[in-house]
Amino acid sequence: MTITALEKASADDLDAISALLYGVVAHLNQSGIAQWDEVYPNKANVEKDLQNGELYMARTGGKIAGIITLNRESDPAYQTADWSYTGPDYRVVHRLCVAADMQGQGIGGQMMRLAEEMLINSGMQSVRLDAFSQNPHSLRLYEKLGYRVVGEAVWRKGLFYPMEKNIASVRPSAE
Repeated sequence: MTITALEKASADDLDAISALLYGVVAHLNQSGIAQWDEVYPNKANVEKDLQNGELYMARTGGKIAGIITLNRESDPAYQTADWSYTGPDYRVVHRLCVAADMQGQGIGGQMMRLAEEMLINSGMQSVRLDAFSQNPHSLRLYEKLGYRVVGEAVWRKGLFYPMEKNIASVRPSAE
């Protein structure tokens, strides 16, 4: 399955996105990955992301295949991470998820590459995120994409790894 673009989500997509999130939460729990639950992520997170114009989605066959939020927000625990890039030109990935029935097809990686490309084109230097230590799928994905662990954070659900990728080095040179 190929994803060719990320598009900004709209209020018309809210119900479908909420259903996707709840399906992913159930799938994670059935898989023994207690990363997300009824507390987080929730519809209020998605509504805020929509209002701020920070929620993107990928479609395939007319169906929303996945979502991703890109902004500058981060938990205070991010302050203790050993970021290699400390300037203002970065974005943080939140709530990347792929519909439960479409997982394992490379959609998450495609979405991340498209997000990175979009951020490179807007002048960003790095991408930050955090990955749940008990989610081997996301850890493998981010490692494969070139993200490096820059610290540890313990939140309500357990140990997470703040991660970073310098995308400035992959910026196409001007000709």
